[in-house]
Amino acid sequence: MTQRLDRRVSLLTVSIATFVTVLAISVSLGLAFRATMAETYELKVIQTRVLGSNLTAALAFNDETAAADVLATLENARDIVLARVLLGDGRVFAEYRNDLSPFAASSQRRPMGTLITRAVCITNSTARDLAGG
Repeated sequence: MTQRLDRRVSLLTVSIATFVTVLAISVSLGLAFRATMAETYELKVIQTRVLGSNLTAALAFNDETAAADVLATLENARDIVLARVLLGDGRVFAEYRNDLSPFAASSQRRPMGTLITRAVCITNSTARDLAGG
């Protein structure tokens, strides 16, 4: 009977230890994931602001080719599938599309892992952040 009780206590101890270990690993992975997502978001915000700054001159001089050239630099960012510069009236001034990106999906649905950082409205005279930041 003592052996049976010892076996049950051992099984219970191992079960509790396994549960605590899995819980600790899960919490750790969750925190690491959140930190990585926050860092990715911040990098995309910076990238968006740099693009907006670089596109200001092209818009000021109404140079669609220069705007397309600035957007073409996004080919180095494999996670960018589509970028557009829209005019105040909603017309597309310049566009970049990377259909070869591993994140590109069919036109029927949004790519998995889409991260929309900020909407930036750039007019001929000003650039303003629509997100209010």
